[in-house]
Amino acid sequence: MLYISTGKQSIGIYKVQDDLSLRWVNQIDLALQAYEIQADGDTLTYFTYDNITRLDCSDPFRPQIISRAALFLPVTSGSVHDNRLYTIGDEGLAIYELDRWPPVLVSSGGRGGKMLATDGRIVATSNGESVHVYYLGKDRVLSVDRTEPLPAVLSLSQNYPNPFNPITFIDFSLPRAAHVKLSVVNLLGQKVRTLVDSRLEAGFHTASWDGTDSRGTAVASGVYIYRIETGEQSFSKKMMLVR
Repeated sequence: MLYISTGKQSIGIYKVQDDLSLRWVNQIDLALQAYEIQADGDTLTYFTYDNITRLDCSDPFRPQIISRAALFLPVTSGSVHDNRLYTIGDEGLAIYELDRWPPVLVSSGGRGGKMLATDGRIVATSNGESVHVYYLGKDRVLSVDRTEPLPAVLSLSQNYPNPFNPITFIDFSLPRAAHVKLSVVNLLGQKVRTLVDSRLEAGFHTASWDGTDSRGTAVASGVYIYRIETGEQSFSKKMMLVR
C-alpha cells in the first residue's frame, strides 16, 4: 500500500499494481492536518502538530486507531531509527524511546526546522535555509553543532521547565572539550543521580532528568541541586520537582 498525505486533513490509501500504476483504495479524513506520515507494514503512524497517532490498516477500508499520544514538541518531520523516534518542528528537535507507549522523551533542544535525517548517531535538520548538525552522546546528551561562535566560558543554565514533572532539561556550554560530570544531589548533599560523566566536545549541550535516582526509582517532591564539574570549574543551581 501507498499512503499519501494530501495536506488537506486527509490521507489517501492507494494500492500499487504490478505495472506500478496506482489504484485508489480509501481516504482517511482527519480532524487536523497530518504533517508527517510513516508506514511500517500494516501500521500507519501520523503526526498532527504535537500528537502522534498509530492506525491499524490491515483492513484498508476500515482503519482502526491503535493508540494516540501527545508529544513534548510540535512535529513537522520525523524519522524512526533503532527504536527511537526523532522529530523536528518549529520549537526544535526531540528524541523519544519507543520501547514503551506513549513514547518516552529522552532529549530535546536545538533550533526549529522543517526537515530531518538521521543514522541514529548524527542528526541533520534544516529550516530550508541552513543545515544544523547534532549528535547524541552515550549519556543521552544532545550536542549541537551551531553556526555561531563557541561559548567563551563554562555556563550552566536554569533547568526548564521549573518546577517540573516528570522530566526537565538542563542546558550547559563548554568553551573547550573537557570531561564533564553533571549530577543531581538532594539538600543534604547526597548524590541522587549522575546525568553525565564523560568527555564532551566544546559547544552547547542539553541533558535531561526524569526525576529518578540511580536505581531508576522515582524520588520525592522537593528541591534538588544540579551541579556541573569539569575539573577546573564547577557551578550549581536549584530545581524543584513537584509530583
